[in-house]
Amino acid sequence: INIRRHPIDLAYSWIKRGWGKRYGKDPLSFQPVYMHNGNPVPYFAVEWADEYIDSDEYDRVIKSIVYLTEKESHVINSQQSDICCIFYENLVKQADKEMGKIYDFLGRYPHESMDKIINRETRDIAFQEQRSMKIDYISSGADDKFSFDRLLDLGIVYDKNLNNEDV
Repeated sequence: INIRRHPIDLAYSWIKRGWGKRYGKDPLSFQPVYMHNGNPVPYFAVEWADEYIDSDEYDRVIKSIVYLTEKESHVINSQQSDICCIFYENLVKQADKEMGKIYDFLGRYPHESMDKIINRETRDIAFQEQRSMKIDYISSGADDKFSFDRLLDLGIVYDKNLNNEDV
């Protein structure tokens, strides 16, 4: 079961949490890092460690989200029948529908209290309206235009998949 988040939302959250500078320096991050030329590099950036090290905080986050999203999409596309994709926005706004997908995927039935929990936890959040503010915030610190544009492109693909629920 894979809960997907919008790449813009992820990048914004990571920047706000300082993930572009915390890896290998914050003992509370609980993330494996590797040392590359004396610099900490997160496990997922080992293949492009020099680029990671040479990037500033915002660009590290953007490149990380692009890399992880592309890897995630590749795995999902190659193993679709083995992965149940749930979109975070749908889980928050239409939890009963998304939980139904999970039940079907697992071949299980919900606990009798699930309807009550779903009714209590369902929210109406203006994800799309918040996104333009997040894009402006991210772009204000991004130097690598190519990576930022790639992040925006991945956001467009995500929106199409969210609306069509193809993945």
